[in-house]
Amino acid sequence: LLKKIFLKVSLNILFPDQYYFSKKRYIKIFNQEFKQKDNKIFIMSSFPYATSHVVASTIKKQNPNIKWIADYRDLWYLNQAYSHIYLRKLIDGQYERNKLKNADIITTVTVPWCKRQGDFLNKNINFIPNGYSESVNQSHNNFKIAFDPNKRYILYVGAIYFNAQDALLFLDSIANVNNKNFEIHFMGEFSLELDKLINKFNLSRVVKQIGKFSRQEAQSLQLMYDSLIFFDHINDPAVLPLKFYEYIGANKPLICIGGKDDSEPKKILKKINRGKILKKKQNIIDFFEKELMDYRPSINSEISKKFSYRESS
Repeated sequence: LLKKIFLKVSLNILFPDQYYFSKKRYIKIFNQEFKQKDNKIFIMSSFPYATSHVVASTIKKQNPNIKWIADYRDLWYLNQAYSHIYLRKLIDGQYERNKLKNADIITTVTVPWCKRQGDFLNKNINFIPNGYSESVNQSHNNFKIAFDPNKRYILYVGAIYFNAQDALLFLDSIANVNNKNFEIHFMGEFSLELDKLINKFNLSRVVKQIGKFSRQEAQSLQLMYDSLIFFDHINDPAVLPLKFYEYIGANKPLICIGGKDDSEPKKILKKINRGKILKKKQNIIDFFEKELMDYRPSINSEISKKFSYRESS
């Protein structure tokens, strides 16, 4: 609790984020390495974190002839998971508008975010989708996991956002499944909240946290599982994380839990036609009791490739 309070207070005080004190170092590197170059210079900043855009804005102001591309992996003031106090958010909004006004090109990863960010900044925003890399070494021979052939194994990769995803609904639902012939593995940083819920619902035999792996290891491990599970965002239908594209690249059946009906992930699931969408408790229970063991949708790898970096670029 003390750690959470300390982090909350610290992150509210540090403005615009905890990396602001590195600003001078980046500007110094630019001045030493690039300022005197005769050829055209392009700089690219990417959010998160805000300091990236702040540094690029400062360099652009000092060097008007360079071209600045500002990229948003996530949104800043308009972020669906914004956690600072209201006054801080108002300051952030004005600060972001001020810093981005001299960007030559602004990009983000979904069409709805382009519209939202464009209205906010009163600028044109370019859509460049995420994707997955086909060149990743997907050999998983180094991993030894004892899978029971009579069970189905499902993997979730990454952080869980309990205030923005239906993870609680999911755990409550599978606790009511009678035939627990499955295991669900959560990969990523250890989650104390998830651990408490596993114990609360007596799910320690079927829900396990398997630890953190590198991105390449995570992609390799995905190939070993029967299905991959995804929690759709319950508030913002435009949230479409990079992890979702890597799931597509693994060419495995997908299970989508919760979220908005018209979300960007659900639109893609309908295009590739291999995602099971479960939004209510009884849907989840019925699927895990009656359908999971035989859930093997046909997968067209050529359709998957359309969502790779190679194709989207």
